[in-house]
Amino acid sequence: MTAAQPLSVELPDDLREFVDEQLRSGRYANATEVLRDAFSVLRQRQERVDSLRAALQTGVAQLDSGDFIEGTREGRDGFRPALSARE
Repeated sequence: MTAAQPLSVELPDDLREFVDEQLRSGRYANATEVLRDAFSVLRQRQERVDSLRAALQTGVAQLDSGDFIEGTREGRDGFRPALSARE
């Protein structure tokens, strides 16, 4: 981990209350830990969104170039259980 740099942020009342709730719960020792965890989750989410966008762009490019096969409703429905299991 790199050296921490101080950062001052102003939070709306509802977010400040959420931070305070997390501290009262004992899950975190200080506000920095709450925000660090929140940013970690945000980073993971953004990486997932970026990955999905890249996959979508690949799929659109494949469609545009004609690199696909026609499917059937039965075939599509067969994938749903497998996709649900991945979530």
